[in-house]
Amino acid sequence: MENIIFNIDSHQNLVKKLAKLLNMEVGKVKTTYFCDGEVMSKSLSDVKNKNVFIVQSSDKPAVEHIFKILLLIDSVKHAGAKNIYLFMPYFGFSRQERISWTNEPNSCQVVARCLSISGIKALYSIDLHHPIIYSFFDVPVIDIHPHEIFKNYYLNYFLKNNISLDDVCVVAPDHGANQRAHQLSDALNLKNEVVILTKHRPKANNCEILAIDGEVKDKYCIIIDDIIDTGKTIYNASKMLIENGAKKIFVGASHPVLSKGYSKYLHNKYIEDVVFLNTINKKLPSWISILDITPILIENIQGLIG
Repeated sequence: MENIIFNIDSHQNLVKKLAKLLNMEVGKVKTTYFCDGEVMSKSLSDVKNKNVFIVQSSDKPAVEHIFKILLLIDSVKHAGAKNIYLFMPYFGFSRQERISWTNEPNSCQVVARCLSISGIKALYSIDLHHPIIYSFFDVPVIDIHPHEIFKNYYLNYFLKNNISLDDVCVVAPDHGANQRAHQLSDALNLKNEVVILTKHRPKANNCEILAIDGEVKDKYCIIIDDIIDTGKTIYNASKMLIENGAKKIFVGASHPVLSKGYSKYLHNKYIEDVVFLNTINKKLPSWISILDITPILIENIQGLIG
């Protein structure tokens, strides 16, 4: 059975690379914007009886990207695709996975319901914000964990800079990142316990770090998270860690959402190094390192095509 891979507009170079390595055809997509604000995305390629792989993140503008994904899925479904697999390296709306205030919607669940009935056979994403998201779907959800990519990066970094792993600890910026931090700590085979920070968020995009659970004195601290947006949480965490005796702070995160003004919170005297995955196609300054997700995407796609 033939396979074909599509991207609408978020990962064109990545998809070309995947197609070459996997010996796949790159599907052609036409997106039309109408005068009244409506949009239409459709396949221009033959997909009849083919396995269709759509690789598209739902970063800013999230609503538009989600809707274009739904339309492309419907396009290939009506064109006779055998199986449709959606790979969303970054799953937008994932931070709206719970109801925090009166009359709030569960926006993540709404998006999940739309994707569940769209015609996809499964959703693949990287480092989903919270495990509860799996339960919102009526199709299989595969959360691809990137700790091996970060492990290789930090092993090389520490080797080059003569830093002993005995002096390294991983920090979870909040309790929600606890599992993520343990995965990286275990991958690095660190002896030090994972440090967990407690934070309070009085309103959206604002937080204050309240406490440190663990020892950071004379440690090289890796703060690991899934999403960094404004950077305020990371700034507050880094400042607090340094004030409590940490030697240097390294920041790693999967998704560079990075709203306007993030630079002053991430590029400062407290933080030694910042690294992201290329789950979002965004031009970033030279002081930020970017790690390629191609290997983990290939691994999962090969598992589907044999």
